Amino acid sequence: HYFMMGDNRYNSKDSRYWGVVPRENFRGRPLFVYYSWDAESTQPLAFLTQIRWGRIGHWIR
Repeated sequence: HYFMMGDNRYNSKDSRYWGVVPRENFRGRPLFVYYSWDAESTQPLAFLTQIRWGRIGHWIR
């Protein structure tokens, strides 16, 4: 299952509203990596301080 997040913080009908999405419900394929951070980091605010710059914008084949 995947947690999907919309880009409108206060008015998105995303996983905060609908819940997680099972893999079998996906249609299409990803194009590129939009954002990436070290999710295993123990640093506070790792999504801001542990950004993996080398992956952002990487096209997925």
